[in-house]
Amino acid sequence: RQAGFPIIVLELPQPLVVRRRVALATAVLEGEVTIEGLPGRLVSTPAEALRLAYAGVIPVLVAPQLPVANYQLPITILIDARMAKRNLDTRIDQAALVIGLGPGFEAGRDCHAVIETMRGHRLGRVIWQGSALPNTGTPGLVAGKGAERVLRAPLEGVMDWRVEIGDRVKEGDLLGTVDGRPVVAPFDGVLRGLIAPGTAVPAGLKIGDLDPRGDVDACFTLSDKALAVGGGVLEVVASGKWQVASGRSFLLPATCHLPPPTLSFPAALGLTSPQLVAIAGAGGKTTLLLALGRSLPGRVVMTTTTRLAVQELDLAPAVVLLTAETPRARRKEDGRGREKENEIGVELERYGSCLVMDGLEGDKAVGVPMDAPGRLLARPDVDFVVVEADGSRGRPCKAPAAHEPVIPVEAGLVVYVAGIDAVGGRLAEVAHRPEQIGQLTGLALDDTMTPAALAALIIHPQGGLKNVPPSARFIPFLNKVDSDEQLQVARQVARQLLREPRVQQVVIGAVQTVRPVREIHRRVTAVVLAAGQSARMGQTKQLLPWGDTTILGRTLRNLAASAIYDVWAISGHDAEAVEAEAAAHGVNTLRNTHYVEGEMLSSLQLAVQRLPTDRAAVLVTLADQPMVGPATIDQLLVAYWQGYGELLAPSYQGQRGNPVLIGRPYFDELLALPPGAAPRDLLQKHRTHLRLVEVNSDSILCDLDRPEEYERWRPKP
Repeated sequence: RQAGFPIIVLELPQPLVVRRRVALATAVLEGEVTIEGLPGRLVSTPAEALRLAYAGVIPVLVAPQLPVANYQLPITILIDARMAKRNLDTRIDQAALVIGLGPGFEAGRDCHAVIETMRGHRLGRVIWQGSALPNTGTPGLVAGKGAERVLRAPLEGVMDWRVEIGDRVKEGDLLGTVDGRPVVAPFDGVLRGLIAPGTAVPAGLKIGDLDPRGDVDACFTLSDKALAVGGGVLEVVASGKWQVASGRSFLLPATCHLPPPTLSFPAALGLTSPQLVAIAGAGGKTTLLLALGRSLPGRVVMTTTTRLAVQELDLAPAVVLLTAETPRARRKEDGRGREKENEIGVELERYGSCLVMDGLEGDKAVGVPMDAPGRLLARPDVDFVVVEADGSRGRPCKAPAAHEPVIPVEAGLVVYVAGIDAVGGRLAEVAHRPEQIGQLTGLALDDTMTPAALAALIIHPQGGLKNVPPSARFIPFLNKVDSDEQLQVARQVARQLLREPRVQQVVIGAVQTVRPVREIHRRVTAVVLAAGQSARMGQTKQLLPWGDTTILGRTLRNLAASAIYDVWAISGHDAEAVEAEAAAHGVNTLRNTHYVEGEMLSSLQLAVQRLPTDRAAVLVTLADQPMVGPATIDQLLVAYWQGYGELLAPSYQGQRGNPVLIGRPYFDELLALPPGAAPRDLLQKHRTHLRLVEVNSDSILCDLDRPEEYERWRPKP
């Protein structure tokens, strides 16, 4: 948790832990616990657990058996920390990363990695193949004491203590009883751990821990062993090696050494300030509604202007029905309804989010009137309102009915959901209102839904853009992207969607998976620096022959074959000839009349000054790198889409090369660089934020400054 990961702890209904002052299991016994400043709290539902996990609190959920990873509890990393000395039921396929602590696990078979738990030289080490040291049955020595440190139940019965954790005791002191049988101190020391009083224990169970060192503070702080084992777990998570071991790499193509960042829905949708969010479309609206309710900062009201199935109410942490008088309306913890609007604040205070509906009609929950979401957002105790604005009958794509979507005018963001599983299916089978979609896209009912058709549906004024308020941001969310093949399809759709000016960006993901947001696609412009004088070459090198074209021509072709949004070429020296070559490849140009004074920086600054506000980044490309192919360019773009950062550069065997991607957050600093500076000065200043993307081609290191370099690398007839 201290490294920034959201954690959920699963525990038995009656914990058997003895070091209760430093164990999150204590939350089951006492409701909450704080360990070295980290708060833990008992929760009753997965929804509440997820909310607390992302809010900085460690939730403890009673789960005698491991729940299946699903939408309610999307497990990414599973750590079997039961220390049972044997594998009870853990399998390597239960999560993207499975870690076992101690003996009983075999890395590569039961789990991806094992952490050594035996005290000594190997404690905390990561085992990628094989097992931990076998259980000896004897605790490690502490101040010369081994097995005698462990207090065990003398018989089966109920534990009754006369002492507390942290008490100093003498040899022979009475510590407590098990069904009247005394438990005494075997030596002088401090009681570091005691099983909870009142626990029913079998004979021989560990019930206490006596520390001969006499350090009372050690009873209330994490041990050296716990920190070593925890460090081993964190090493596994941070290494990224498990992506290879699991065969479930999240990167396509592989771009960076680090595991992909966790992209949250608030970050993906740019939700940093209070506003009303409307969700339309098909293929996962309700799951997205509930996911946003869990993940948005502050207090969130979820609602709909249409209808929900009654069973979907169970997925919300709390439900408020405004008008109904029915026992089906209920709060989760007590089964009773919260039917008055003034109870919204009560639920928000307790859970952080709640689902507000108007009432019930049969098996449907009825949504609120169209003016209600705006009124809810105006409440001082509400930060966000998320509204589901239409229905789709479970199909991955849809066309809106005449009365749909019902988007409140106060909406600051409209998220249009489409299931990528619609692509490749027969229109009549994958669509809600397929005849209407056919009218909008030109498809027949028996035709296959294509990426182009899905994109056309989403940006059609009578499709995804219908009833979107003029001032609202519009972001398509391509859902159900579970496989690498679906990711490639989604990228095709995203590229076409970004041609529509109303589309701010495109989010790709799968709400009901361990990685709900996979990529965020924004517009990136390639700026080709072609204004230089080529002094060392002795002639305009960007116009030298290169196969059937020129050096500049090949560079422009490579960019055109990549996933870049658009390309600008900056001319200067020999401007008319450079501009003619760019025009022959359909590329727009800007003329830098100040190219003599710092050609690279002045050309880049000119481009950034003229860049439209919808461009999120520039890919700074050298005109004399015709060997940097589309695949290398796409690796940089994939790293950007996956959230690695706003400063990216390719690397080959540890050497940084070109092109370089610079995000809009750095544009002002770039424009403020003085004459005589260079773009690399910006990278040097922010070197701790610069992310290197390892590529498999040394072309990023090769430029053509001199005649001998040109002769060496140019294609031979």
